[in-house]
Amino acid sequence: MFEPRIAGIIAGFNAEHRTMTRMVREADRRLHACEATGWARPAVDEWAEALTTLLQHVEHHFAQEEDGGYMEEALTLVPRFAPQAHRLMTEHAELLTGLVTLLGKLRRAAYDAAALGDVAVRYRHLRQRLLDHERAENEVLAHAFNFEMETA
Repeated sequence: MFEPRIAGIIAGFNAEHRTMTRMVREADRRLHACEATGWARPAVDEWAEALTTLLQHVEHHFAQEEDGGYMEEALTLVPRFAPQAHRLMTEHAELLTGLVTLLGKLRRAAYDAAALGDVAVRYRHLRQRLLDHERAENEVLAHAFNFEMETA
């Protein structure tokens, strides 16, 4: 069993992981609806809304991590993982920029199926990078405290 402070870090990180995964799955679901309807305007609008919600969550999530959040708190207890954690934090700006750029491309696609298809490809690539990033953060914490993170 973990001491309360560590248990709180683990629980918080697990909750963040579940929320992020749920939002990515919702964006995926909305993208599938777009493709299934031949890029119908209402479906595209709903996908844009899901991506906007995901972006807002990721912005908040990364800001917390960079300003004394779960990762920072964990590193005060197990500083030997600081190099890996700091490397991961340097990815935040690139991931955020990618999401903002993706949303801009989605809005400019103006319901053109070919352009929207390109945005979908870009989304899937960025989605994988975001999930890989989160997985790597989870691994740092799991190694630091010798436990297994929940998987969604």
